[in-house]
Amino acid sequence: MRLLLICLAVCTASLASAKGLDDLSNNNPEAAEGEGDAAAPAGEGNGEGEEKGEGKPDAGKGEAAKPQSALSKTLSQNLSIATGFARVIASKSTGDWESNGMTDLTVAYKLSSLSKIMNLHGTYRYAPVAVSGTEDEHSYRGVWEAHMFGARVAYQVSQTLTALGSAELGYVASHLTAIDGLDPVVKKHEAGGAIFAVGGGADWTIGEKAGFAGGPRLFAGFGSFTIIQIGGALSFLF
Repeated sequence: MRLLLICLAVCTASLASAKGLDDLSNNNPEAAEGEGDAAAPAGEGNGEGEEKGEGKPDAGKGEAAKPQSALSKTLSQNLSIATGFARVIASKSTGDWESNGMTDLTVAYKLSSLSKIMNLHGTYRYAPVAVSGTEDEHSYRGVWEAHMFGARVAYQVSQTLTALGSAELGYVASHLTAIDGLDPVVKKHEAGGAIFAVGGGADWTIGEKAGFAGGPRLFAGFGSFTIIQIGGALSFLF
């Protein structure tokens, strides 16, 4: 009987001890969590790597430059636009005509390099000329619009100076108005015609990287119309 009482006392003490440990764990969850964190490898699941910027791309690196398009590559250093101003001597195979001045617009594209210092360009030039005159006792004022297509050779004399020579073939469209405003324009007086022109000039570079250049120009055109220009031009190279 005594032995039975001793066994019951030991079992009761063991159950009480186990129950006390369970209550202690439930009342202190932070201790249990601390044990779980200690078992995990350092830096995993706690966001420390993200706060330190680990695994993120370098903030100091800028975006990569966009590649140049095929059209930009084609036009770069090949296409140029120029506008000119000039005093003009203008006449036609019939009638008596005169003009004081004009402006023109030229678009040029490099076709090939003839040598290290010589290039060949294809050109289009729009050259409207304001005119006034008489023909068969009819007085007119108006515009002769010249559309010229040609070729131009550019010879690089120095780093800042380029000599130019060109030949063009085109058509001149005539647009006239009777000065008195009463008589209608006679159709044959407004007829257009072909013209052939040769020209020359020079360009001096303006600035080192701006792409601007300017210089004198001389054009002499002959055919159904005679148009001689003496002036200058300002151009921009893309």
